[in-house]
Amino acid sequence: RRVHGAPTVSIIIPFRDQAALTMSCLESLEVAPGHKISEVVFVDNGSTEPETRALRTMLERRPATRVIDYPGAFNWAAINNAAAATCTTDMLLFLNNDIEATSEGWLHALVELGQRPEVGAVGARLIYPDGKLQHAGVVLGLGGVASHLFIGMPKGQRGYFSWDRVVRGYSAVTAACMLVRREVFEETGGFDEAFAVGFNDVDFCIRLGKAGYRLLYTPHAELTH
Repeated sequence: RRVHGAPTVSIIIPFRDQAALTMSCLESLEVAPGHKISEVVFVDNGSTEPETRALRTMLERRPATRVIDYPGAFNWAAINNAAAATCTTDMLLFLNNDIEATSEGWLHALVELGQRPEVGAVGARLIYPDGKLQHAGVVLGLGGVASHLFIGMPKGQRGYFSWDRVVRGYSAVTAACMLVRREVFEETGGFDEAFAVGFNDVDFCIRLGKAGYRLLYTPHAELTH
């Protein structure tokens, strides 16, 4: 799909130390996103290592980059809500710091679907470093609550009717890499901070679905997790 206009995108990346991992993530984003990254917002959740202080100094001097602090206990939902509240862009991309972009045009593939008014959130195809599949959509009920469909599928194989290779709707998508229009995020109240570690993305997607939005997965945005 064509991207209409020039929607702005903030990439939100929480981290605690792991300077080398975080830097690898950042460097990969700029290789061939296919769409302009308006800003990258790093959220420091209590880092203490000297390497991280050096990283922060570099990030604070980097154009279109902000570093904000979220001290205290780890609460993924609260960390990302706090960062999102500082953004004024059209779209928010929530991203883990242990992810590297490994396909050309990955951000364009997310934006082209995320701009559609009926779409609430878009998730990416995530693979493990050994090539096995990590995420191609989340289905409710698997594993007791919710789980990734085709997780662990070896490289070169295809899922049922090639579902992992086509854009399609799912019950939810993982927020390890999830694009949401900021107005939709604010409309639905963001992530529920009662889910401090797990299932905050699933809960958010369920609420998006109840509000009438579609949840889409795209294989055209492939990243290594």
